[in-house]
Amino acid sequence: MKTFPHDSIEMIELTEIEELILFMLIADYSQQEIAQTLKCSRKQVVEIISESLCVKFELPILSTALLIDKAIAKGYNMVIPRLFFNYYQKAPKNPKTWSET
Repeated sequence: MKTFPHDSIEMIELTEIEELILFMLIADYSQQEIAQTLKCSRKQVVEIISESLCVKFELPILSTALLIDKAIAKGYNMVIPRLFFNYYQKAPKNPKTWSET
């Protein structure tokens, strides 16, 4: 069981691909952009979101907005998945979770 490094919030166990998709959603990628990056169909991305991520985050409905809010509350916006660098070599566009410095 993982915990966020600077907190006692318990992280939800995710596969590497779930972590990557969640990270990309938080970073404001569309489902289509995620599918293009992962070289899969948008349908496959939607299935992972609805059948896996929303279930693991105990969401009563399929809602990307609620998923993102709950993931940020658990600290997932503070972690860049290792797998991200395998698929995409430049920084995410307009990540809404980055603070201005």
